[in-house]
Amino acid sequence: MSSDKIDLTIGLLLLSIATAYLTIIRNKTDKFFKLFARKGYIIEVALIATWAIIILKLDGLNLFDKSSSTLKRLKLATTHGTIALIISTLAYLELTTPTFWFVILAAYYIDTPITGVY
Repeated sequence: MSSDKIDLTIGLLLLSIATAYLTIIRNKTDKFFKLFARKGYIIEVALIATWAIIILKLDGLNLFDKSSSTLKRLKLATTHGTIALIISTLAYLELTTPTFWFVILAAYYIDTPITGVY
């Protein structure tokens, strides 16, 4: 595992712990569970996750030439869309501090791609 992947993993782990802690101490757990109780939200997130896996991990299921600019643009757009989904979920839970740190992590790792992602 490369140093960048370890750093990203540690950063995301710390962010997840901080988010969970703030969600609990600010009594936002009801809002969190209400969000996931909606069937529509679960279906939407499942579709987005499926799209992200197909584009980012499976290289578009060979629908695109791996060296094509279309696949590269789709990967970048999918990454940005995934970030927007996470930010909107944190905003719904009214968690501003984790949102700030998530944007810092995302911006850092988008500008310096991790080997094997792009």
